[in-house]
Amino acid sequence: MEQFGDLSFYRRECIDATKVFDYVIVSLPGTDTVTSAVGDLTLNPTTADLCTLLDPTTDNRVRNVRTEILPDASTCGEVDPQSRVDETVEIDGETVTLQWVTIEKDTVTFRFSFDVVDPNGCVLVNVCGTSVIDNIEPEDVLLCAPEGTNVDCMLLPSSTVRPYNFTCGGTADTLTFSVNYNLCQAIQSNDEVKLEVIARLCEPRPLINPIETCEPVTPQQCPVIFPGPRNNG
Repeated sequence: MEQFGDLSFYRRECIDATKVFDYVIVSLPGTDTVTSAVGDLTLNPTTADLCTLLDPTTDNRVRNVRTEILPDASTCGEVDPQSRVDETVEIDGETVTLQWVTIEKDTVTFRFSFDVVDPNGCVLVNVCGTSVIDNIEPEDVLLCAPEGTNVDCMLLPSSTVRPYNFTCGGTADTLTFSVNYNLCQAIQSNDEVKLEVIARLCEPRPLINPIETCEPVTPQQCPVIFPGPRNNG
């Protein structure tokens, strides 16, 4: 082990670690129709009548639509570990037994904003709010996920939601719109294991203390004016 240098300061250690059995990125496109109560939206100006401004009989338009998925407020995970089904496949000439895992997203929460502009492009109202996509079918993913492993799912920042066709109406003044979404999911199977490694405990590094020096500050001089040119006369 000479290539690793001097190992005299290292010793055998046993550590807890998460072993990843499989890891994939899965894209899930889809469409849905969502609603938000107008009273729950933030309007600027607050006195704007959103439903009147969105009336299809006007020539107003929706512009500058922006969205942001909130991963911490969304759910993504395996339906039931007991429902996994084995599948035998051949990879590079070797027979491997994998498992079908059912992944579901109960809700995907996202923040949205848009402007309503008049025919001249002037902003009549800016609208901000939060809505939820909750009509997402479960999907099956083929993983190396033998019995005893956990399956984790996480929505990635590259996921997108694109709203369109904003309408407003109803007795409860409800904003309704359609969305095209593409959910990028990081899915992995894992389990907690104990590993024996050759290591040493980390010690804290020395503190960095910058040396500050105090120097007198001399105001800018005006030698041309005072004391002025030397008079030899």
